[in-house]
Amino acid sequence: MQHRSIDEVVFLLGERNFVFIAVMGTVEGEPCVYINLYRVKDEKIVEHWGFPEKIPPEEQWKNNNGML
Repeated sequence: MQHRSIDEVVFLLGERNFVFIAVMGTVEGEPCVYINLYRVKDEKIVEHWGFPEKIPPEEQWKNNNGML
């Protein structure tokens, strides 16, 4: 099992029955971003799509925008 943590919610958007969340955190001690989309029905999560994406070292970045 991977050790994951969330450090900062960067973006949160909800509309109708969908919620989109982008957060910064770590996976196994490495910096990453998490992108998640949830579908809600009757105040419960009924579907979830999401993934963590590791952030490469800054010298490998193609621009100065960062991941989020």
